[in-house]
Amino acid sequence: MTLALGGKSYAVCLNPILDGFPLPVSSWKREGESLLGELPDVRFRVKLTAGESQIEYTLDGTSSFHGEIRYFAGTEWTDSVVRGFLPDHYNRVFQSGESAEFSFGAAAKESQFDRGLERIWMTCPAPKTLAFRDKWADEGPWWGVIVPDPLPTYETIAGFRQGRFDLAFTHFCGVAYNGRFPKVQFHFGLDSETAVLDRYVDYYRENGYLRERGQGFEWWSRPIFCTWGQQEYLEGSCDFEANPMTESSLADWVDRLEEKTGGHPFTLIVDSHWFDHYGEYGVHPGRFGNVARFRGLIDSFKERGHKVVLWYTPLWVSKTSRLVREHPEYLVKDLDGNLGRVTNTEIYDFVYLLDCSRRDVREHIRGTVRYLLSEEEGCLNADGFKIDMNYYGPVGGKHAIDNYDWGIGEKLWYELIRFIGTEAESLKADAFLTLSGAEPYLQPWAPAQRLNDLFPVVPESPDPWYRRAALVNKMLPGVLIDVDGWPSARTRSAEYWMVSPTFGVPVTYHLDGFDTKEKFGEADFARMRAAWNVYSNAPITTDMAVHIDPDRRTFYRKYRSGPLAGFFSAIALHNSCLLTYSENLLMAASIADMVVEAPLPPGRTVASAYKRMSGINVLLDWEENGEAGTVRFRVEDCGKGIEAIVLELAEAERGV
Repeated sequence: MTLALGGKSYAVCLNPILDGFPLPVSSWKREGESLLGELPDVRFRVKLTAGESQIEYTLDGTSSFHGEIRYFAGTEWTDSVVRGFLPDHYNRVFQSGESAEFSFGAAAKESQFDRGLERIWMTCPAPKTLAFRDKWADEGPWWGVIVPDPLPTYETIAGFRQGRFDLAFTHFCGVAYNGRFPKVQFHFGLDSETAVLDRYVDYYRENGYLRERGQGFEWWSRPIFCTWGQQEYLEGSCDFEANPMTESSLADWVDRLEEKTGGHPFTLIVDSHWFDHYGEYGVHPGRFGNVARFRGLIDSFKERGHKVVLWYTPLWVSKTSRLVREHPEYLVKDLDGNLGRVTNTEIYDFVYLLDCSRRDVREHIRGTVRYLLSEEEGCLNADGFKIDMNYYGPVGGKHAIDNYDWGIGEKLWYELIRFIGTEAESLKADAFLTLSGAEPYLQPWAPAQRLNDLFPVVPESPDPWYRRAALVNKMLPGVLIDVDGWPSARTRSAEYWMVSPTFGVPVTYHLDGFDTKEKFGEADFARMRAAWNVYSNAPITTDMAVHIDPDRRTFYRKYRSGPLAGFFSAIALHNSCLLTYSENLLMAASIADMVVEAPLPPGRTVASAYKRMSGINVLLDWEENGEAGTVRFRVEDCGKGIEAIVLELAEAERGV
C-alpha cells in the first residue's frame, strides 16, 4: 500500500507474519467498501477498509491463540519522524535516525523491565497510538496510527528503528476478542502532533466505551493526603511487621495535617501495608488490632469530615498468604502447572497472582470489595480504593489461566476494573477509585486517574508530571486527575503545589520530610496550606475545561457553567503563583515575591485587597487596567506565613 501525504509517498508493507510465518499477499479483490488480499493460508485474508480520512487494516478470518502477530514488517519510513505518547522518555518526537520501542501493555512490566525499557509503566495502560510526519516539514501535516479496543494481548509493541516500522501483538488471545484479529487504523490530515489522540478518544466514544460524567461528588475534589511519603521517609514502608504506619502514628499524622492546614477536610489515602497479606487484606493485628478497631479508626476520621481511601491491588498474593495453602486453585499457574510467580516487583523477590478468570476468584474479589467498602458490621466502611500495581498480570508465554474469556493483558485488566468498579458503585454510589492509566476505556470506572511515581527525585523539575497530566486530560474526558506528587524534593513540591491545582486534585505525601531527606519545615507547611486555601476558593470539577501546555508553561482551567462560564477558575503564573476565581473572590498563593497581572472576570472590579496572616488582614495596593481587563498586585512567598492573598470583587459600575 502506498500512502500519498503532503506530496510524498510512503510505502506500507501489508504482508502479515503469524507465529513466525510470513504470509505474502498474492492478489486483491474488492468486496463492498473493502479490499481483500489473498494469503497462502486460505483461512485468512488481509482486509483494508477505507473511511473518511482513514484506512483500517486487519485480518479477515477466525483468530484463536497466537504467540505473535506482526503487521507491517519491512515498512520503511526513513523520511519520517514519530511522536510517542508513553511516559516519560517516550513522550516526544523521535527523529528518523533514532530507534525506539513503544511497548503498550496493561500488565507487562516484567517483560518491559527485562528489556530495559524506562518506566513506561508509570502511565499504564497508555494509549496505543503514534503520530508521524515528514522529517523535512516543521509542523506537518501529521498522520497517525491507532490500535483501538482493550486487546487480549500481553503486549502491543510498535518498533521504529531508524525509520523502519512494524507492529507486533504478543500472546494474542482471539477467543476473548470474538475470534477477531487486532485492527489498526491510519488517520490522515491531522493538524498537530496530538490530534491523533482526539481520533483515538472519538473511537471509544463512538463505540460505547465512554459515559457522560457530571460534576461528580463534591468530596472527590478535596485535597488528598497519601501516607506513602511518610512511610517512605520514616523507612520500613515495605515491611509488614516494622512498618512505621500504625494506629497511633496514622492518628497523629491526621491530627498534624489538620492543624497545619487550618482544618481543611481532606481525603486520606491509607497506603500499602495496613493489612497483613496481599490477597486477603486482613487488618494487620500488630499495628491496627482487628477489623473492629481499624473500622473505629476509619469512622473517627470520617466523623471529623474526612474521607478514607484504602490501598488495594487486586491481583497480588503474598507467598505467606493463607490463600496459597488453602486455595492454591485460586492462583495463576505456570506452564508446568506449578504456582506462577511474578518477579521484578522492585519490592519482593516474587509474588503470586489471583486468577480472576475463575468464577470463584471473582467471588473472592467481590467479597473483598464488600469487606473494604460496606457499612455493614465486620466491614471497614472505606470510601474507595487507590488501585496500584496494575502493571503486573499473568505473563504471556510463562503463565496459564483457567479461562481465556477475559483474555490476558489489557483486556483482562479492563474486565477486572469494570468488575471492581461496578461492585464498588453498587455499594456506594460515590465510591472513589484512583488508577494510573491513560486509556479511554477506563473512563467509566475510575473517578480519578493518578499521575503515579516520578523517578528520580532529582532533577527536581515536575515537568514529566505535567506531560502525563496533559495526556490523561486528553484521553479521559470527565475524569479528575489525582496529581500524585511522590517522590519529591522541596523545590519540586513547592512548584507543584502552585501549578498542579490548575489541572487536578492537590495531593501531599509528606509531613516530616521529603524523599531527599530534607526536613519538612514550617515554611513548607505554610506554602502547602496557602495552596490548599486558594484551591478551596474554586475546587476543580469534572465539567471544567482544563488547559495544560508544558512546552509553553501555560496551565489553567475555565468554568463551563455558572456565573463565570467561559472565564478562568484557576491559573498558574510563572510556575510560582496560583490564582483561583469564584464569583466574588480572586485568591492567590505564591512561592516567590513578585508583581503579577491577573485577568478580571468581565463586569467585575476589585473592591478590596489584602493578605491574610494568622487571622489578620493586611491591606494591599492594586492597580486595574480597564482596557486590558486585568489587575496588578504584589504577591509574596507564602512560606513567610501568608495564608492567602485575597481580592474581593464587586460589580463594576457601568461605563467604568
